[in-house]
Amino acid sequence: MLDLNTQNTTRKAFHGKSVSAAIALIVIIMTGMATWQHQTTFQAKASPDTLPPMTLTVVALDGTQQVLHENDIGNLASYRAFGGFVKSTGALSGLGNYTGVPIRTFVDMTGVISNGYSIKIIAIDNFSKTLNYEALNGTGLVTYDNVTGQIVQHNQTLTPMLAYYYNDANLTSGGPLRLAIAGPEGLLTQSALWVSNVVRLEVHPNLQPMNLTVVAVNGTQLTLNEASISSLPAIRGVGASRNQLGIVKNLGNYTGPALNTFCNLVGGMSNTNVLRLTAIDGYNQTISYDQVNGAFATFDNVTGQSVQNNQSLTPLLAYHFNDANLSSSDGPLKLAIIGPEGLATTSGYWVKQVVKLEILQVVTPVTVLMTVEPSVYHAKSINETFSVGINIYNVTDAMKLVGFEFKLGYNTTLLDIVDVQNGTFFEPFAGSPNGGMLYYGPYYGADYVLFAGFILPDVNGTWSGPFPTDNGTLATITFRAKYQSVGLANPPDSCVLTLFDTRLADPQANAILHNSTNGYYDIVPSPMGDLNFDGKVDIFDALVFANSFGTKPTDARWNSYADLNRDNVIDIFDAILLGNDFGDKRSNL
Repeated sequence: MLDLNTQNTTRKAFHGKSVSAAIALIVIIMTGMATWQHQTTFQAKASPDTLPPMTLTVVALDGTQQVLHENDIGNLASYRAFGGFVKSTGALSGLGNYTGVPIRTFVDMTGVISNGYSIKIIAIDNFSKTLNYEALNGTGLVTYDNVTGQIVQHNQTLTPMLAYYYNDANLTSGGPLRLAIAGPEGLLTQSALWVSNVVRLEVHPNLQPMNLTVVAVNGTQLTLNEASISSLPAIRGVGASRNQLGIVKNLGNYTGPALNTFCNLVGGMSNTNVLRLTAIDGYNQTISYDQVNGAFATFDNVTGQSVQNNQSLTPLLAYHFNDANLSSSDGPLKLAIIGPEGLATTSGYWVKQVVKLEILQVVTPVTVLMTVEPSVYHAKSINETFSVGINIYNVTDAMKLVGFEFKLGYNTTLLDIVDVQNGTFFEPFAGSPNGGMLYYGPYYGADYVLFAGFILPDVNGTWSGPFPTDNGTLATITFRAKYQSVGLANPPDSCVLTLFDTRLADPQANAILHNSTNGYYDIVPSPMGDLNFDGKVDIFDALVFANSFGTKPTDARWNSYADLNRDNVIDIFDAILLGNDFGDKRSNL
């Protein structure tokens, strides 16, 4: 193993020197490390001009990055050996000779050589796999015979590599760089360890022991440990928490999988769900679907002043703070909220020592509803009367409802209001010790009626429960149909019975939230000549017509409905029109 001075020299090469200098240093390091790999299996360097375009980012423990391309990678000492993998079905695949650069070579570029670290191999689609120190050095792996597929013990060290050749040709599948595992015995490994299209390597401290339970909305549970959590795609970014005094704390880099990653393991979340995070001491915090997706208030990470974030935030379960494992008081897992702008978020959402995530169904509060019923009324003839109730639903005692108010709009050409009656909903709750009911109205506007009522308090101005609950009627309004079109071909005359400016109040004059729905009225047209509005033209209409025959608007016997051609005289021309429609009737009779 290298001494501390060698480690420091390596780290400086990674940070400040050129790629070629770093490569030269690696050769020196590898010369002095005769025990970690069989030197006889190393091949000459690849010819860079035979490699396809490729880019690999190597991230050191402190976040420093080195970007390598095909020329850089081709100039590194390569390794060639036989390998392949066993699928979950037991099928053998990918058997052949692989050539590439050992993963350990890239790790050594970062200066990390101790067993306290692991490396995450990340594909272009963010799929990742984490190798611990043991696996990185080719030991402790499950291996299989390359003919029978049976598990066999390997006797010689395997080499995880980023392969660029398969059977001495550029990769046609899974490349241009692929995590492959090969060795001198030609044994196979599990397919889950092989990663295609690798674009990034990250060095991390080995995770401390941890257990996390993730619960789906249907109750299904998944238990994860440090190995399974380290294999999940992780992100790294700056975050901070702001307490109630406006003080910003815990500013730094946090690393871990996003909350959404854990949720997706058990079927994901929808906007009808919330996520509850529980700490080891039982403390819990519930956040919404929008917050899981980054909707948090943000603050400047120095002043603590409120600022608008311009780029999205990501809540995650962090296992690293500033690239080291979390302290025992915070970890091993902590909810942190990060973003590219490094803004702070409210400290109440930062949960320490998280051990459980639960996706829960949102319990939608029952909404109070005011409505017009029946919701639809079809009138048949003029002068017909009908009543609608202004009803209320879903009231609870906890609301302490003591007053209501509403306006009901209508078309005054089509309808008249002939009566408004108090409802019965409040009455049972208005008696002693309360002071009874007081109603306001009806008051008529140009095209609406206003009505209100409330429970009177006792002589001390205090309301006593129980308060109104459940469903009931606030008022009953009776209408008369005053207009009906003539001519069966015409559409019905209609209007919306609009419930608006609705108010519900508690004893402190606080508004009680509620919804409202409108009603609808229409009246079908009558046949021309239906002078008694019974829906048909018959002898009775002829008698009505005869009674007004020969009159003008100023005459006592004048009947405007009998003036069928609207020329202000009831004469033979109107009689002919009546005769043309004789026998007609509405279809709904």
